[in-house]
Amino acid sequence: MMHFSSAYAAIAERLASLGVKPQYITELDSATVALRAVAKYLHGKELRSGGIASPLAATFLNTLSQLPRQVINPLTTWAGWLDASSPSVVNSIREETISHWVVSQYPQRNYPAAIIGSTNGAAVHLCAALGIPWLPQTMLSCLRHSVDPDEPRQELEWAKAPVQRLLERNPNLAVYQMHDPNQDRLKDRAIASWWSRLSISSPGGRYTLG
Repeated sequence: MMHFSSAYAAIAERLASLGVKPQYITELDSATVALRAVAKYLHGKELRSGGIASPLAATFLNTLSQLPRQVINPLTTWAGWLDASSPSVVNSIREETISHWVVSQYPQRNYPAAIIGSTNGAAVHLCAALGIPWLPQTMLSCLRHSVDPDEPRQELEWAKAPVQRLLERNPNLAVYQMHDPNQDRLKDRAIASWWSRLSISSPGGRYTLG
């Protein structure tokens, strides 16, 4: 298992440097969308009003939204499960891979400045106006795990072991677990969510552009 995890981590690292998102970074998250938005603009492209989804996918999702609630609810739970990762992926998460993927999204050149922090719409617009990158301080990861949305303590207890394994391999990461039975009730039935906070203030830094 350890050998497989090491091989997977090495492959993910190589792909990340080529711009391929690691599987364990959740696609449907504000940080990922904001990063792609600024990167596209600095590449001279625009992010459509429909977001990162293709026109065909956006049309399909809009059609789905017209379905009855008893149909939409299980589809939402399934979509959350599909975007999440197996709990075993924590053995392959590497902070360097995350930072390399983030940097790979931008044109490789020298920049007069950069903004680092949590997701902020105003910061995204400011970066676009100044022509500088926005570097996320947190990225969202979700693990597949069935849980009662009204029992957050059970999810917290379950997450202790995988979080500990993650932090042992990535001492510069901090983890913030999220359980929102209101906004994310349908997805919380199938996944456990947490943010990995990349400590960019550590010696040597974690982001290098240009």
